[in-house]
Amino acid sequence: MTQGLFFVSLQNLSKLHIIKNSAVFIHGGITIIGGKIMEGIIKDFISNYGEVILSTIVTVIAGWLGIFVKRLYQKYVNDQTKKDVVATCVQAVEQIYKDIHGEDKLNKCIESASDMLAEKGIKISDLEIRMLIESAVNAANKSFNESDGG
Repeated sequence: MTQGLFFVSLQNLSKLHIIKNSAVFIHGGITIIGGKIMEGIIKDFISNYGEVILSTIVTVIAGWLGIFVKRLYQKYVNDQTKKDVVATCVQAVEQIYKDIHGEDKLNKCIESASDMLAEKGIKISDLEIRMLIESAVNAANKSFNESDGG
């Protein structure tokens, strides 16, 4: 038995439509669809817009992943560049400024490394540069001691 199209008014605000075992309920501008109507709407929506929505989601995920990988790579490259620049500056300061020692030599190295990194657009904190200098000096001293046989 097929049911015809009819509606029932509920409190002058709501309408209930019955269309072939499916219901459409309208209340205050909000429409709730049920049954076969909703199933058809979902199938039509997915067939018409599913590929566009899926490609948009994939594009967003790929973009986010690209940004994440770039930042991770950039951090690695910057850290390696900092180590290389500081090691070069330690060697250069040792070679160029033989007449100064201690804190003065450290300050020359900090100044040189900071300038070189600034030219490359890499930011570095005072603590980080001091730690990298100490590490490079330690490595240079170990290398020197090993070459002396001691």
